[in-house]
Amino acid sequence: MKLELIDSKDRERLRVWDDFLMKSPRGHFALLSSRLRSFGAFGFDFKVLTATRSGSDEVVGGIGLLRFGNPFFKVMSAPIGPIADIGSEDAAGPILDATIEYARREGVSLLQMRYPCSAGAELPALLPASSLPALPGSRSGAAFDIGKAPDEMMWIGFPDCADDEAWEKQLLKRFKPQTRNKIRIGEKQGMEVFEARTPAELKEAYALIEDETRIRRAAFRGWDSFGETLIEQVNRRHAIVMGIRYEGRVIAVRYGALAGRRFSYISGARLPVDNLKVGQFLTWAVMKKCRELGLTGYDFSAVGKPGVMAFKEGFRPDHIRLLEPRFFVFSGFRYQVFNSSYRLLVKNKQLVSRVLNAAYRRS
Repeated sequence: MKLELIDSKDRERLRVWDDFLMKSPRGHFALLSSRLRSFGAFGFDFKVLTATRSGSDEVVGGIGLLRFGNPFFKVMSAPIGPIADIGSEDAAGPILDATIEYARREGVSLLQMRYPCSAGAELPALLPASSLPALPGSRSGAAFDIGKAPDEMMWIGFPDCADDEAWEKQLLKRFKPQTRNKIRIGEKQGMEVFEARTPAELKEAYALIEDETRIRRAAFRGWDSFGETLIEQVNRRHAIVMGIRYEGRVIAVRYGALAGRRFSYISGARLPVDNLKVGQFLTWAVMKKCRELGLTGYDFSAVGKPGVMAFKEGFRPDHIRLLEPRFFVFSGFRYQVFNSSYRLLVKNKQLVSRVLNAAYRRS
């Protein structure tokens, strides 16, 4: 087994890593180099640790590591990982050991990790928990939220059908009757489905997400800081952005990544238009696009608020909870200082939003 660290500036080798994440069912969008690089808005840099078999250049696993530091405190976070391809589960342990050793060598005060494992579900996307060694000295929970992958999956596996009509019929049968009815109504309401591909189309679609997030007064990544990442992901077919136009204006958009041969919901927004069945119709359109791209399923990613959860439940996803994150503390005193400061910021979400948005504007 050969383990190598890839620097954030080595785009050629990172392309090989990204290709692995796109091809392997175990790939995860949170580890794509474009996604990791986007956290530069928070002051993070990153490296990727890859695993290849001896005598081969083929990547069989790895992990992405976000790093933030100053002379007093350094933190390292793996949004999710280690990743080990199907049939290469034995790579998970060495990747994990090398990650911990690298963190110690770099002098970090805190290392946080989320494992792509579940105690109650088996799925090609998930690593068997038995593949990971025990971690004496680690603590359960998340020390901070930046960059952390979702805690769960809301998974809809696609039927294995060669015929498109049979595929649609079988998948629709999975949904609740009310959801099926709203899809059928939506198909008759004159809404135009489109895929945003050009920078202008992507900016127009993303503006809807920005507007909705601003209304909710939540921290968000503005186009000025995240637009370049979105354009790169769409151009490289690592993500798609789809939307609906109605009477000449964009009324709904959906942005999701395609790593792991699945659609993983990242963000979306819609305008309230009376009587239009926008949400169900757009979700169905995205699923059919995923079928066209040869993907294996659709992941709503997280539960969300009660109203959002009710919408997602209409598609009858399998709710899969991932194992709780874990973190290592290498300097107790520095961790206590960090923990106290971070808790104060989290309690004032509006302040955090203003600080983050100011950072985006400066970047």
